[in-house]
Amino acid sequence: MRPAGASFAASINDVVLYDADGNLVTSDNQVRASGSFSFSPSVELVLEIRKGLIHSFSFSCNANVGGTLKLVAGAQAASFQSEHTLATYYFQPVIVLIGELPVVIEPVLELKVGVEGSFDIGLEGEIQANAQASAGLSYQNGSWQSWKDWQCQLEGTQATAAAALEAKAYAGGVASIAFYGFISPSMELDSYLKLHAGITSGAEQAEPWYRLYGGLQGIASIKVAVLGQELVDYSATIFGWSQLLQEATTVATPPSYTVVSAGGLHSCGVAADGSLWCWGRNAFGQVGDGSTQDRLSPAMVAGLSRGVAAVSAGEGHTCARTGAGRLHCWGAKAAAGLGARAMAEGSAALPP
Repeated sequence: MRPAGASFAASINDVVLYDADGNLVTSDNQVRASGSFSFSPSVELVLEIRKGLIHSFSFSCNANVGGTLKLVAGAQAASFQSEHTLATYYFQPVIVLIGELPVVIEPVLELKVGVEGSFDIGLEGEIQANAQASAGLSYQNGSWQSWKDWQCQLEGTQATAAAALEAKAYAGGVASIAFYGFISPSMELDSYLKLHAGITSGAEQAEPWYRLYGGLQGIASIKVAVLGQELVDYSATIFGWSQLLQEATTVATPPSYTVVSAGGLHSCGVAADGSLWCWGRNAFGQVGDGSTQDRLSPAMVAGLSRGVAAVSAGEGHTCARTGAGRLHCWGAKAAAGLGARAMAEGSAALPP
């Protein structure tokens, strides 16, 4: 249900998927996506209704998708998910009769970009993808079936990561057919990049310390509603395929430090790039890597991988000051380092 050879393109111009302070002017604390891609879909729908009931149903989509996608993180976020619609196309509606009931059918195409996972400052990855995919979903005799076929070529550029993270960025399209007030099948096809990175360096760090994957994912869904009452809501991942594109060949090496502070049984250092690294005793979380595991080698402090100007390691806590004048403390009774009422050990206080 598309003109022959129709293709749709979208540019991803530094789309902000996450903004730590809600201020778009300060771009150094955002998770952004950039790139471009094209999407050329064709869809087919077969629906058989007998005595007012759906007897059989078949919905398929063929599509070519290609382009580049780059993800850059300048902010720290955990368990984060965001999606941005780049463009939505509504095609010429068609009116058909189901019995004596006129039903309006409207094909819709949505192009989008999204991201999910956990992030830290210093994440960067890029992927180039070209894929041809065909997938479908059918219903007959009370059961659902799916089919798939695809070819995909992926290339990944060198990735960078600063701390522990599991990040996934995707771009693609959703082809759907809206039967107003009745049935709405859709097919989503996304190409994605996924970056998994470790958290420490040195002897504790397993090799490789980061891996960059590229992949293709197809999701089919259908919703059936009559007079506002939902009768069917079915969704299935038709295919999910990934390929390892890049991986580190050496362990992550911490930089040299411009400022070093020694505490009770742990130490911290500020690197020339403004990142903060700590190591040693970690029973109260004073290393700042989100765990209470002692670190024999430096680990980057979560959320402070740039902009740190000074650090002070205490008996069981650590405080750091950024160049912008913000004070961060963590570990045992971290609030005392901020001049506030002492908090329970292992907690952390951050300014609002």
